[in-house]
Amino acid sequence: MWSVWSEPLDLYVGPSGALVKVGKSDAVEIAHSGDTPPDRRLERLFEDIASANLLSVTRSYRLRISLSGAYCPGVAYSVPAQVTRWGEICEIASATAAATDGTSADQVVCEVDTSGRGLAGAVSTMVLRQFHDWAKLNRCTIVSIQPLWANAAQSRIATRSVAAGLLVQDPDATTVLVEQIDGRFAAATVIRNVGEAEFQAKVRRLLV
Repeated sequence: MWSVWSEPLDLYVGPSGALVKVGKSDAVEIAHSGDTPPDRRLERLFEDIASANLLSVTRSYRLRISLSGAYCPGVAYSVPAQVTRWGEICEIASATAAATDGTSADQVVCEVDTSGRGLAGAVSTMVLRQFHDWAKLNRCTIVSIQPLWANAAQSRIATRSVAAGLLVQDPDATTVLVEQIDGRFAAATVIRNVGEAEFQAKVRRLLV
């Protein structure tokens, strides 16, 4: 149960670092060093948050997490016309996300857009577990976890726009969402794990 003293805590996280905003305070940037191994980045982030003394030991928090597309890429999936059960649709979305990431379906958690437009977001079960473990240790109740591109897609500007597509850039990835003639989405995320010139070339190819 939330304490009456609970305070909002907003956390944006990507492979290159994070932004931490506690209550009405200004956001604090925490950057990863380039030599931090990928499997230690979240662990290192949590250590840096502790070192910065951003959280009070006497308070609880309502935690909202926004993830870089690098941690939660956009996934487009296709469902045969005869498949109508929600559970089966989610299984297809999870299998598509796992295949895109080169892993197995039990290694990803896939959240499906309920509008039926064939759009989903997928995050590694290990990453999700690390967030839940850290939240428990720091008196945080997780209110939401979603990718930054989903936040952008739900914004007033995006929902009122007549544009057929949306390009969302964060420090670690670029996600492109394009509405097709049938109302379904094409979606893809390019992760910034290569040189800038090669990364921009990948984004241009994706847009084409």
